[in-house]
Amino acid sequence: MSGTELEQGEACFQNEPLTTRLKNLLRDYPEGIGIIKELIQNADDAESTCVEIIFDWRTHSFEKLPDPRMQVLMGPAMLVYNDAKFTDEDFQNIQSLGDSDKRETLWKTGRYGVGFNSIYHVTDYPSFISRDRIVLFDPLANAIPKTTLAEPGRSWRLKAENFWNSDFMKVYEPGGLTPDMTQFDGTIFRLPLRTVAHAKHSKIRSEPFEQENVQELLDEFVKSGEEILIFLKSVLFIRVSEINQDGKKHDLLAIATQNDQTVRVERKKLLVPLQRNAVALLTTCQSKSNNLPAVSYRHIIEVTTPEAQTTSTWRVSSLMRAEGELLNLMQELTVQKEKAVPWAGAAALISRTGSSQQKAFMGRAYCFLPLPQETRLPVHINGFFDLDSSRRELTHDNLTGRDKNRVLWNQLLVRQVLSHAYANLLVSLVEDIGQTEAERFYQFFPTQNTIKALAELSSCVIRLLQSKQIIRSTIQEYTVVENVPRQIITRWVTPSTIKILPRNWESLHEPLCLDSVDLPDPVLPTELEEAFSQAKKPFTIFRPEDLRRRLLTSKSLGIPLAKASRACLRKREWVVDLLKYCLSDGCLDARGLPLAILADGTLETFGYNPSGFIYRVPVNDRQILINKIFADYPKWFF
Repeated sequence: MSGTELEQGEACFQNEPLTTRLKNLLRDYPEGIGIIKELIQNADDAESTCVEIIFDWRTHSFEKLPDPRMQVLMGPAMLVYNDAKFTDEDFQNIQSLGDSDKRETLWKTGRYGVGFNSIYHVTDYPSFISRDRIVLFDPLANAIPKTTLAEPGRSWRLKAENFWNSDFMKVYEPGGLTPDMTQFDGTIFRLPLRTVAHAKHSKIRSEPFEQENVQELLDEFVKSGEEILIFLKSVLFIRVSEINQDGKKHDLLAIATQNDQTVRVERKKLLVPLQRNAVALLTTCQSKSNNLPAVSYRHIIEVTTPEAQTTSTWRVSSLMRAEGELLNLMQELTVQKEKAVPWAGAAALISRTGSSQQKAFMGRAYCFLPLPQETRLPVHINGFFDLDSSRRELTHDNLTGRDKNRVLWNQLLVRQVLSHAYANLLVSLVEDIGQTEAERFYQFFPTQNTIKALAELSSCVIRLLQSKQIIRSTIQEYTVVENVPRQIITRWVTPSTIKILPRNWESLHEPLCLDSVDLPDPVLPTELEEAFSQAKKPFTIFRPEDLRRRLLTSKSLGIPLAKASRACLRKREWVVDLLKYCLSDGCLDARGLPLAILADGTLETFGYNPSGFIYRVPVNDRQILINKIFADYPKWFF
């Protein structure tokens, strides 16, 4: 083929218009609260502590604009402010649809760099201001000066006079921008809401986003309440407000951390190992010291709406750890340039007070922000999970090839990291709840069937609890002084220490506690006992043979019940019940059991009474035999 023929060739290559790509992306990102979550997630990744969402319902003046086509930007809009500034890398990354450096920046939750584009559910013309720059995106290339379909967006320095001399910059003032400002210490996103008229011609989404849609979004956000803050890495405060046509601003929702200094310090501990790169983290995990953080703290959150105010206290337990199979997979994923951070946590609601109606607790899975799926667990769980493309569910399908590592990662994260965080949470809850509300404390154990991706969690947690003091037992000190109550000593013991009585033998609880037998107090829920059995760590049953072995003696007693050396033998009904239990398994040998109550009221040991024999008298014959014929020998008879 000659050079002339080559020059006559025509361009032919695969291509996809930006509007088509965005339209397809929106299919994986359903509208609703997910839009706000993504914006909060971006702020959290940027290490922001404060996020404010403002719905500005005004139509701004557009008589003086740099370009008359910009009037489509001047209507009602959603503004999102956070107190973190864009870095140079951030300015680069936001221009990418799927090749963000979040994949490699360890502390950032995002993986694919596409979550930000969920905003196109709301608008066709997103823009933002940060540091000294204003950036306007225009995928349709019909609103911003000098944009084209090949270059659908423009950036200017804030000092550009054409903007400040126009009406345009006023639309950012609700987010904190002031006139003639050339440096903004934070970030403002502005999303002009897609109107019915715009939707008719939009190539991104043909549905408008109007006040009705906003209200649905807000209702869903209010339901999330304080729970949206629990596992974030930096954000401590969220506020939602609106500006009516008259220009007056009204707060709709405020979510504020009350003990922000404590939470900030504890969260920071988890971020320290992530400040470098994946290789450095792997090296830390491989070190023998394995100096990875584990934290447990209270997070107190106040939620305020126009109708009510509530304060909730949560216990949050989070940690990083890696060993064995998980460590090997981390190494493999690091080579593949995939993010692998062995971080997981669990959180329990300790208390909630206030004027709002108490809502039922629904345990959810989090990837730092709550996912839609409920887990049926009594706590929330969090982790650097691998998610499906919509970021709505944990990856758990049978993927093939290299993708099977995504499923394996979640499985190992549950087994080796999340289980430890959950176990640590329960240990902390002993002090938070168990000391005063033991029955409620047991409700936080993982006893229910959960989602497929978390199927192994319950058994892993229970196995870890074998060495933890998480079962409440009581020991009673008996006194013979009348009107002086017995002293009850509460102690927390390990599951392997506790003894369980068979059902219908609850009457033995008091005398055995007096004899320092560690029985659970209160009685353990049936589902908790079943969960331990299913994990192959059943509680030890206190059997009749255990009681016989405990009471066995070779000494004669011959003392009044009230003066028995063992407190559990000082009441007639206790002795009777103990004897019944000793013989309940069919054992007929009572020799050596100090459970014989004689006719004169003394306590004796079977087989060791001085007279040699003790007689049992039928009830009908007691009057004549004991009270008349052998009245001088009460020690011969029961």
